[in-house]
Amino acid sequence: MSLETKDSGLNQALETVLEHPSPFRVDELQALKGPLKISSAADISLLCHCQNLEQLEIHASNINNLSDITGLDNLTTLRVTCSPIEDITAITTCTNLEIIEIMFTLVEDLTPLMALPSLRRGVLIGNPWNETSYNELRPRLLESPSRRWQQPPMIEFSNKWDWELTCQLRARGQRGCFGVHEGHSVLVRPGIPSIPNLDCDFMYIDPGILRPEMHSPDFSVDGLFTAVYGESVPTESESLFAVKKHYTQGNAEEAKAWVNASKLPKTTKQALLRFIKRFPTLQFYKEDTELLNSVEVSEQVKLPKWLRDIRQTLAYVMYGKLVWVRFDQFDGWSPRSEQLDQIWYSLGLRGYNNDEQRDLISQDGLFPVGEWLETGRSTLAIKLDTPKDQRVYEYTEEDIWDNQYDGRPLFESVNIAFNSYAEMLGHIVAFQLQNREVIEAIE
Repeated sequence: MSLETKDSGLNQALETVLEHPSPFRVDELQALKGPLKISSAADISLLCHCQNLEQLEIHASNINNLSDITGLDNLTTLRVTCSPIEDITAITTCTNLEIIEIMFTLVEDLTPLMALPSLRRGVLIGNPWNETSYNELRPRLLESPSRRWQQPPMIEFSNKWDWELTCQLRARGQRGCFGVHEGHSVLVRPGIPSIPNLDCDFMYIDPGILRPEMHSPDFSVDGLFTAVYGESVPTESESLFAVKKHYTQGNAEEAKAWVNASKLPKTTKQALLRFIKRFPTLQFYKEDTELLNSVEVSEQVKLPKWLRDIRQTLAYVMYGKLVWVRFDQFDGWSPRSEQLDQIWYSLGLRGYNNDEQRDLISQDGLFPVGEWLETGRSTLAIKLDTPKDQRVYEYTEEDIWDNQYDGRPLFESVNIAFNSYAEMLGHIVAFQLQNREVIEAIE
């Protein structure tokens, strides 16, 4: 028995994965595991025959519910993006769903995700979640261990301000979703794209510009897209999700696997594993060569091989999020050693704030990787002029300036904080998020 669909979007997706034109036999639909990537569709009813489908993506389609995936209990990955879907109740029947991404849709109710026993990871940005979902269910979802994995899923939501902006658009009857994707503020008009050469209707726009626009009595999302694009449509194909990610995210178990599979020295592995063990609910990430190369270019430095090896194995946590850390102790001594229970550092490949700072501290090969931001009274740095030196140093810039003014060696006021970069991560005992929530280490 063969089946056909009049929907060009679904037809193209099936032709691509099954490698032949319509019609499609029922048995080959039943055997299909995917990944199946559907875009610009309005009818996905043939999916009810794909009982063994494991990976499904629905993008920029005119679909308002997911009823056609009811009972696909082999589905492990579902990605729904830039589509006017409102009802996701059907996912409750997909009991093996591990990864779910619902981005820039019109879904308001988070309840169906609370019932997924195998959920491990998700991205849920750009949706107008109702107040109960965002304020009550969201925290519960982030804190409740899934039945299968016995640990909370790693889920990314829009921050409060971006969520409120999307809700305001929804409340005004506008078909528009706002969120930050890969560092860019973006407005999406969900559905089959109407602007040539775009894989979905989207525009990059700062919230500081969008909010005032919304107060105009004749504001509409459609009007804004017309004003922005008008007759000047993109001349080349553009995709909202085409940006290459130069990092890989994973939960604690996946991060442990990265470390154990690496060729890092045993002591380095032990320090990184201690870091992971202390924060089993956080999302970790590692960086690729291109990202580290771009840091070298922008900062005009040569990063030591040991640092590149570590960050390509395990870089840090919560990619793109502003977080601060507190340490239990320094391996060495510093005038700040007795204050560590009060100091919150911001970590990363921070580099030089300006040319004046570069000229000052680069004399001794120092490259900042951490700073006590609220006061500026403590900086953490590595040495670039001695590539085999993996220690992390601590100083105050004020002391360095004083040394230069007095004609003393600059390094005279630099202290050894940690025996290695990996040990620095292993000494973290708390994270503070942007909303001031504190996540304490599990000993």
